[in-house]
Amino acid sequence: RMQILFHTPRPTNGRKKGGTSMKRIGIFCIILLGLITIQTAQAMTVKDSLVQVLDTIPANKTRLNVLYLLAYQDPMSPSCLNYLDRLLKEAAVQEDIEYQCLAMYAYVVYYFNHQDGKNTKLWMDKLTEMYRLASQTNNTQGMRYAKLCLMNAYLMSARYKEGENAGFEAYRLLPATASLEERKDILQEISLACASIESEESLKYLKEFEIVLDKMSRQEAKFKLRIHHTSYLLLETLYANYYLQNGHIDEARIHLKKMNEYFSPTDYIPCRGLYYDVYAQYYRITQMYDKALIYADSAINLLSGVSDNNGLDYRIKRAGILADAGRTDEAIPLLRNLLAKKDTFYQHLSTSQMEEIYEMKKIDELLLEKEKHRSIIQTIELALITIALIILIPATIRIFYVKKRLKKEEEEIKKMTQIAEEANEVKSH
Repeated sequence: RMQILFHTPRPTNGRKKGGTSMKRIGIFCIILLGLITIQTAQAMTVKDSLVQVLDTIPANKTRLNVLYLLAYQDPMSPSCLNYLDRLLKEAAVQEDIEYQCLAMYAYVVYYFNHQDGKNTKLWMDKLTEMYRLASQTNNTQGMRYAKLCLMNAYLMSARYKEGENAGFEAYRLLPATASLEERKDILQEISLACASIESEESLKYLKEFEIVLDKMSRQEAKFKLRIHHTSYLLLETLYANYYLQNGHIDEARIHLKKMNEYFSPTDYIPCRGLYYDVYAQYYRITQMYDKALIYADSAINLLSGVSDNNGLDYRIKRAGILADAGRTDEAIPLLRNLLAKKDTFYQHLSTSQMEEIYEMKKIDELLLEKEKHRSIIQTIELALITIALIILIPATIRIFYVKKRLKKEEEEIKKMTQIAEEANEVKSH
């Protein structure tokens, strides 16, 4: 079962944008939280710090950003909806389409995680409506925000093709005058979002991402800067991941080597974590299990603290490597333990799901009763029709013969009348 946390296109306010990957959403959203975490001598929580900041900020884009981040703090609780409601209202007052779209997408995530299909569809429809309104006013920026959010919503709900198309449409909506930085940000968003999709189109946009990065690098080469070093590491990691997923080991090796060129121990933790995770996949596929375990451990050490479930998914992958290596005595109890922890992690969702199952059972029982009632009515109707036919068929046959006899008698009467008339005429003569 998928467990999705908030992860959306970031506002275009100069910060680096992230993306969405079905397997890594929790990792990237935590990056955004780290941007505004406030630590005090009294060890305040992030939420307390954000609330204090919120009270001092005027009604502007920064305030919208803080409201958005507050919604992240407890994405499964009703307090999340409170902040999202405030965010949506304030964004509407400020006529900020970007944050309106972000809020709507966050609603989609919230209801999807609570397995509320009705409200999930409702907010996806509102995102679609936002796109339509933006297109009516020819607001290409608003259309682009809406498409990016729809891309994430579609991918989250396993509507991969629609999500992919929405992302590509968002890129096509970039104006001809868009800067290379804008193009890089949106291509990085799409590449991360489609990382788990085996599609030639996703490879096409990875290549476009590379072209844009190369252009930016050439422009900045005269300053001898390596501003896009981390972006290249991410690009090569996504390339290697794509080819590994599609079973093209030789192509994957090329990009693994390039990953090594850009890798640095000081890189951003999620990027390093993805680097180790991809190498763990590679060595698992090539059956070099000792190395696979080393890289899996490195990925776990880096990502456990920033993933949405304490790195359980990466720990489960590691247990899978042990199983592939034939170390079943270690793998089986470890998998049992990890899956038990994962069940505990999802317990609140499972409770909600069970309630829905019971409700569905009641609905099924009612439908069954309704079908039984309908079946009884249909049986009675059929019986009545049969009885009517039994009565009508003999009656119809009798009527047919009566008509036939009456017609015959009528013809005889006509003949007798004619004979009588002729006799009268003879008598008269």
